[in-house]
Amino acid sequence: MTISDSHHMTARILKYTLLLVFMFAIGIASQAEDVVLSGEAEISVVVADPGTAELFEVFGHPAIRVFDPVNRIDAAFNYGVFDFNQPNFYLNFTKGYLNYMLAVWPYPSFEASYISENRSLTEYVLNLSQQQKQEIFDFLMNNAKPENRHYYYDYFYDNCATRIWDVFDETLKDDLHFDSGYVETGHSFRTLVDSLTVNKPWGDFGIDLCLGLPMDKKLTSYEYMFLPEFLGRGIAKATIEIDGKTVPFTKEKRLIFQSGPKEINAGLFTPNTLFWSIFILALIVTIIEFFKSRNFNFLDILIFGVLGMIGLLLLVLWVATNHSAAADNLNIIWANPLYLIGVFYLLKKGKNPGWLSWFFLTNLIVMILLLIFWPLNPQGINVAVIPIILTLGIRSWYVRYRLRMN
Repeated sequence: MTISDSHHMTARILKYTLLLVFMFAIGIASQAEDVVLSGEAEISVVVADPGTAELFEVFGHPAIRVFDPVNRIDAAFNYGVFDFNQPNFYLNFTKGYLNYMLAVWPYPSFEASYISENRSLTEYVLNLSQQQKQEIFDFLMNNAKPENRHYYYDYFYDNCATRIWDVFDETLKDDLHFDSGYVETGHSFRTLVDSLTVNKPWGDFGIDLCLGLPMDKKLTSYEYMFLPEFLGRGIAKATIEIDGKTVPFTKEKRLIFQSGPKEINAGLFTPNTLFWSIFILALIVTIIEFFKSRNFNFLDILIFGVLGMIGLLLLVLWVATNHSAAADNLNIIWANPLYLIGVFYLLKKGKNPGWLSWFFLTNLIVMILLLIFWPLNPQGINVAVIPIILTLGIRSWYVRYRLRMN
């Protein structure tokens, strides 16, 4: 992240924090008496298209809008807010307890923030009876109270988009009918995320690295709605019962703002360029070592040490946190925490144990098998891993050779 990117991120956080100060600034408060919506009230879902500045923006963002000109209400109910100042924020984040909350902002501020970022906004105005509008509004108001507004965020199953459909599912119950044919299935969480992070190669690599097999399950059409874009599509195709009649759930689809051209630059320093460069360097060093009888032991300590630490992190995410999507991570095959044992003995002076050469031979065989059976891997492993596997293979071969020569 560059300095300018860091400043941009800080500015966004400050902006969101300041918006929270205006919570219920439109004249309603979580402790206020019940508000009865007028006949002119509208409830809609507003979906912001993906942004380009930060990784978290590429997924888009939705909110429920309640507009009632008679009661002077124009509020955005936003389930995508978190507070850095909450107790033990970073510890809880690491453990997978992502404490998000529902915040209520003045809708004009919500809209202006996305327009300023050149992000398209689409509004789905819902077809609801007066009673249904009131039930949704009352539910949201109760959910926004300090004692109710927090929830544990899950990337795929409980996020700012899924919560919105849950609101309607909870309040409208059997009157709301989901149309599973609104999208062609066949994607997984990973393939959908990959399609959105194509211009964020480091973010894409980090997600592919840290999240395991749960990301690769084939999705039902319902599960697609973890992304705001598909939430909007699902709402547009759903139907609802009003006074015994089945009507479209969306009364009107409005384009609030159309974004202009966006500057997208993935940059030259990508995982692919870095890891292929490291492989070429490792290959050159290996050739020099083999023909010049020189040993660059520090290179193996660095490579296997770094990847061993990464493997240890993946293991901790898998078994010791609440990040459900980090389980069953096959990246641990090449980012193996057992490398740290090998590094320990490479750092020691004197004769190494006989099994150490077999350890590196086994690793060489595993790397070869990983490449041969790459297309059959059930987990979508980032292609930038290929030069890492090649580097591990060639260095495993040479360490084995060196140990047997000593």
